[in-house]
Amino acid sequence: MALRFPRLPKLFRTSAPVARRMIDAAAGGRRGGGMGTFGPINPEVSAGATLTRSRARYLANNNPWLSNGVDNWAAALVGAGIRPTPRADDADTRRSRSFETWADDADAAGRTDFWGLQRDIARHLIVDGEALVLIHDDADGITLQTVSPEQLDEAKTVELGGGRLIVSGVEFDAQGRRVAYRILPHRPMRPSPTTPRQSVSMLPTCCTSCAP
Repeated sequence: MALRFPRLPKLFRTSAPVARRMIDAAAGGRRGGGMGTFGPINPEVSAGATLTRSRARYLANNNPWLSNGVDNWAAALVGAGIRPTPRADDADTRRSRSFETWADDADAAGRTDFWGLQRDIARHLIVDGEALVLIHDDADGITLQTVSPEQLDEAKTVELGGGRLIVSGVEFDAQGRRVAYRILPHRPMRPSPTTPRQSVSMLPTCCTSCAP
């Protein structure tokens, strides 16, 4: 009786294997079988931004390693504060002194100075992924107000017609330019109407959920 070795021919290939063009990230098998996928950026960010931000804040405040990392990263970004360096002439020196005087009272809330605002912005960027700053220009001069990222009305997404639309609280014109931000007057602990802010009065340092 003849013995059969069904797998033996595979050990002694007589021809080269057929090459296949393939992207490993799109392949199946054990490596990619349990891997998640990512859809269009706006729905993904809108659905996960609140939970992701909440978890990041929890870890930044309760995990000593991450808390220390946030502090070190913020210090690496702004240090003791980013400030202009004057040149040798007297005019530039006077401008620098004027800037230093303004910087002491730059915070619209009166909590800190311009250098403290920079650190707040850096921390928002690291922990929340974005930072928003309102620019106030009134009789007392220009002041800056940091806005908590959740005050951006992320639930507001609507078509306005004529190519204009609002995506997660950010209004775009027909050319895809940001023209306004829908800002809640208070943190969303209670229902409140949104207030549109013109883009010239808004300084979005980074906005992960603002793509037209």
